[in-house]
Amino acid sequence: MVSVNLKLYPLFREDVFKDVARIGRSDRGSIREGSVCKVTANGYTKQLIVRGLEETLAGGIMLDEITRDSMGKMQTGFAYDFVIKESNFIEQIWWACTVSDRGSRISAWIGVWSLFLGIIGAALGIISIWIATHPPR
Repeated sequence: MVSVNLKLYPLFREDVFKDVARIGRSDRGSIREGSVCKVTANGYTKQLIVRGLEETLAGGIMLDEITRDSMGKMQTGFAYDFVIKESNFIEQIWWACTVSDRGSRISAWIGVWSLFLGIIGAALGIISIWIATHPPR
């Protein structure tokens, strides 16, 4: 977990609608680039994937307008106190299933449904083996 005061910048155009926060290596501590994290500021928490930021913007964070609005109408050019904490496994799955990017979200839901159907298939297979090895008398 990292607590840091960062100046807010608008996000690069190619990262908009992808639930991404760009933070410099020195400002994110031991959090690896590409990690899904809970980013808290202004009393609001949002799950974002953390990406790198060029060192010329050290002490800064880049967020898109949608994220800034959902975190209390944050204004670019101002500094805010951020708490950044890596998400656990379940939170990462939830992030993937609710991410703004439609392609990523659909892929995640296909994975979740595949796992669910695989579990049902395995359970039915176990039941059928049990019935075959324990016939009624």
